[in-house]
Amino acid sequence: MKKLLLLALMLGFIAANVAAIAAVSVELLDISISVDNKGYAGITENYILKFTSPFEEDDFKQKAVGNSSSRLSWEASYNFFYPRFAESTGNELDTSSIIYDEGSKTLTLKYTLKKTFAALLREEQRANFFRINDRQFASFNEGGTIVIPEGTNIQLTLPTNSELQSDPPEKAIVNGNQIILRGIQTNALTIDYKALKPITQNTFQLFEDFSGIYFLLVPLLIIIIGAAYIKREEVGQRIEDYLVKHSEIKPRTEDEDIELSDI
Repeated sequence: MKKLLLLALMLGFIAANVAAIAAVSVELLDISISVDNKGYAGITENYILKFTSPFEEDDFKQKAVGNSSSRLSWEASYNFFYPRFAESTGNELDTSSIIYDEGSKTLTLKYTLKKTFAALLREEQRANFFRINDRQFASFNEGGTIVIPEGTNIQLTLPTNSELQSDPPEKAIVNGNQIILRGIQTNALTIDYKALKPITQNTFQLFEDFSGIYFLLVPLLIIIIGAAYIKREEVGQRIEDYLVKHSEIKPRTEDEDIELSDI
């Protein structure tokens, strides 16, 4: 009898959780990926939720309070909630935070990764070349095809000084350094780009070189000024002799008289 009662309780608990999960659905998954100059990424996943009734929404709010910022608790409660660009890509979370906004019904997961999101291919004098491999989209892989459905929006923001080096996938929207992926099915999703090095870096390098030269010239300049001060009388006399010798004005002799015109 006790075994039957325990089994009934377990089945009731499972049914309650299944009902709770079924009552909550993701209306839109909006993902923002911001890549810095070194290839590291900050990722924000916004789950815009839809509830079947106010009761399910109240139940979700209670779970949100209980789960707080525990990612593992959220993943255990809702199977749709997990970082799309972490474990499945061979990467690990470095930092993470979870917020639920009741007004917009949005559950937000923000995180950074320990490893780079874009791999550095090579460095050149004016630019660094990177590649975002399609394994970064492993969580969207369905039987060898990368599928980003219409209900998922991925906005990939490259560094402001970057330029694409490969053609974006079909249906991708490119706006400057931003790439929007939505409603895409492709066998490969590799993005190559180069990040131009800022000109200010060369300016700083020039300043550093000038600073090194400056510290070498200062002692020499002090020695020259000191030597000139010691021999200032000799130098002054030489300057005076030079001016007299090369001057067109010659001194008047004592015999010369100045004649004034009669008025």
